[in-house]
Amino acid sequence: MAIFNFTSKLTKELNEVSLPFEVGTELKSFLDLCKKHIKNPNLEKIKKAFIINYEVHKDNKRVSNEEYWRHNLAVAKISLTEIHLDETSVIASLLYNIPVYSDVYNIKAIEKEFDKTIAEIINGIGKINILNTHIELDNEHLEKFRKLLLSLSTDVRILLIKIAVRLENMRTLQYLDLEHQKRISHETMEIYVPFANRFGIRNIKWMLEDLSFKFINKAAYDEIKSKLTLNRKQREDYVKLFSKPVQKALEKDALLQSKNITFEISGRAKHIYSIFNKIRIRQKPMEELYDLFAIRVVINSDDPMLCFYIYGLIARIYAPIPETFKDYISSPKKNGYQSIHTALLGPQRKPVEVQIRTNDMHLQSEEGLAAHFNYKRGMLPSNSIFDDTNVKVWLDSVKDLFENRHNLSSTQLLDSLKKNLFFEEIHVFTPENKLLTFPKDATPLDFAFEIHTDLGTHCISAKVNGKRVALNHKMQSGDQVEIITSKNQLPEKSWLNMVITPKAKSAINKHLKKVKATRIDEGKKIWNDALKKENISINFLEFKKMHQELSFREQENFYYAIAEGDITVSKALDFLKYKIDFGFREIELQETRTNSKLYVDTSFIIFGEMREGIISEIIDMIIATEQIDIISVMVEKFDLKFEAKLKIVLHGNYEHKKILNKLFEINGIGTVRQIK
Repeated sequence: MAIFNFTSKLTKELNEVSLPFEVGTELKSFLDLCKKHIKNPNLEKIKKAFIINYEVHKDNKRVSNEEYWRHNLAVAKISLTEIHLDETSVIASLLYNIPVYSDVYNIKAIEKEFDKTIAEIINGIGKINILNTHIELDNEHLEKFRKLLLSLSTDVRILLIKIAVRLENMRTLQYLDLEHQKRISHETMEIYVPFANRFGIRNIKWMLEDLSFKFINKAAYDEIKSKLTLNRKQREDYVKLFSKPVQKALEKDALLQSKNITFEISGRAKHIYSIFNKIRIRQKPMEELYDLFAIRVVINSDDPMLCFYIYGLIARIYAPIPETFKDYISSPKKNGYQSIHTALLGPQRKPVEVQIRTNDMHLQSEEGLAAHFNYKRGMLPSNSIFDDTNVKVWLDSVKDLFENRHNLSSTQLLDSLKKNLFFEEIHVFTPENKLLTFPKDATPLDFAFEIHTDLGTHCISAKVNGKRVALNHKMQSGDQVEIITSKNQLPEKSWLNMVITPKAKSAINKHLKKVKATRIDEGKKIWNDALKKENISINFLEFKKMHQELSFREQENFYYAIAEGDITVSKALDFLKYKIDFGFREIELQETRTNSKLYVDTSFIIFGEMREGIISEIIDMIIATEQIDIISVMVEKFDLKFEAKLKIVLHGNYEHKKILNKLFEINGIGTVRQIK
């Protein structure tokens, strides 16, 4: 019996599909779930996605021997009930890998059957498989990572669904071998956990952390879990004992009664990985950690000031523990999280962590960005919008980081990614009491460049809380920072070691490059004037051979050295005259035997895509390889390509094939030809 009446030609065959009883039951249960979590869901579209998922995957099995279609269904359920995404996300979750497994249901077919937004989300998920590898220090991975991050500003659901896929995979990781378990768990910790944290989906972050920790350090995981299980009843009883007088005081408070404020007090579950970190950082046994006992007060009001009022009521009952009060309401975290955190001494003088927040704050804490999605524009291509200002600022910083990536080396770019995308944050004030957020360990130089490039450029020192400090001083939360400038001050190379924000690094690098370009022009003029004075004329090829034999790969480096005085004009002229007298020729090395070792010279012609740093990578690889010495490297550039003639000496029995393999490992190299 057919259960659908699809009208498109592509899915006409689905009209004849009859689901097995068990699958039909799963479908009905899932549709009921959708009706519960989605306002006015399009059940026909969801049915269609479900049946396509089943038809494509019904003969596929996972390592656990489970039918593969159930994996997609589980991902859709996570998107729906745990990340709280919309109908579009649920359908995209059901279909996220269908184009990989089906020639019929490709991206164009999905767009026709559903809509462009769903097709673009699925296409975007397919393009970010970079998340299945560690972030390495090579340009190819950084470029892919750039595309991933920039895609977030188009439709953040792409990555949120990818996180849902990873969570489902982590929940079934026990079926893989130990090597894969550890590799995938480390990936999850390195990439997915920071993104979940950045998006404010704290429950997902905690689950991913615990699931990863279970496979990374099973012994510690099992020990903490065992202690938590044994002490659960004791903790629950103590939380009730602590909460009882708090509940009574809030219910009787006249102000809360007059405003009809209701509230909910509940115990807060602790997460194994967070406990492990606190044991390690505080160097205390688990039993002495105060925040093993924790409660949360959620008030039914949109007035944040009531959170502070309720804190005052609770502090009258239990003594606050000094230096544990954290105000994330006035200074929200970068992912939008808001709450009051504090610790108080409860009965038997046991410390208890207390969180106080409004309903809206709690919704933000549980759902993160999903709590702020705005889909009012309809089904336009990739138009999921989030209203949270902190998220917009973060995405702007991501764009700024990559738009200015040419002013940063690969190492600097990766360092900025780690420190600015997944950072612990501090909050500091301007002299006008404007609040700014920075990565932990940021300096007054970072502060100055954040305010304005000119302020950073001319910064000579700073005052923090009224006291003069050095430019590399590490700011702390709550500091008030004032920048002191001088018109004569300009950025120096050493400043790059004093800043961590991409905006500051980019501005400093940009200035240094501008200064270097000026010096290169000066050096070029000095050299050309010297040639005219000596009445010497050489062609481009002769000049190229000369500066390369002087160990300057590029002519710009030669000109810069002249301007800086690293090589004198007289020395360069003497060398040039010598080469003119004796000819521009390469040193030819014959095959000889010395100390019973064989030395063989050989050459390669290398063709490839011209990108910044590729020639340096080739040379660095050769230098780092034992049994190989470089004689010369000649490079010709044309458009976006290059041709390099590499002449080397192989020592002993080092094989030519090995050097070929090493060359092909470098990103951008197309062909390598050995020549005699």
